[in-house]
Amino acid sequence: MTLDRIRNDDSTDEHIKTIEEMGCVVSLENLGVFEKMIRNHLPTTTINISQWTFYAIRSLLLICREHNLRIQMIYDGTHITVDCYLDKLGHQAVRPATVLD
Repeated sequence: MTLDRIRNDDSTDEHIKTIEEMGCVVSLENLGVFEKMIRNHLPTTTINISQWTFYAIRSLLLICREHNLRIQMIYDGTHITVDCYLDKLGHQAVRPATVLD
């Protein structure tokens, strides 16, 4: 399944920009708001996570795993595509699909 399949129709570049900016300041106190925004506006393009906090990256991967999604990210100039899924035993897994410099 791809992100396009479950995204909201009103997901725009502005939402992606907001998600990218919020990811830089996410803490335990505002994690719920950030997760809600990701769920409502799942990114349909490559998302830059270079300056994101640990909590933001973890939330993005967990939400993508819930939906068995492949996500494309940029981290410090490196393009990364990962598959987020539950394996046959129900264990969480994140598998790098592609890493491009």
